[in-house]
Amino acid sequence: MIIACTGDDSDLEIAEKITLRFKEDFGKQVFVETRIMDLAREEDNVYEIWLESYDIELLHSKKRATSNAKGWSGPAEVDDVQIDFLARRVAFLISDDARYSYRMEMEYVD
Repeated sequence: MIIACTGDDSDLEIAEKITLRFKEDFGKQVFVETRIMDLAREEDNVYEIWLESYDIELLHSKKRATSNAKGWSGPAEVDDVQIDFLARRVAFLISDDARYSYRMEMEYVD
């Protein structure tokens, strides 16, 4: 899983919290990498999380949430509720059910 964010302390604290949670929940099944976007500023609203598994799945996007992108309904900030959602979503996406099934819909319903 990739977390792309600014080098701001608050962004890095959230990335660390996600990394610890995923290490606890998934162990070696999911490797979390934090990529610091050096040129990004706070006003750029860069905080993207995606999973590279059987497919590449965008899980969180602060940019899309703040720009009212069509078809994006996720929150802008990552809080405990969002981390719980990410953990549930990743658990499904790395499962055999996701690997061997056809995805008829493009939107995940929790």
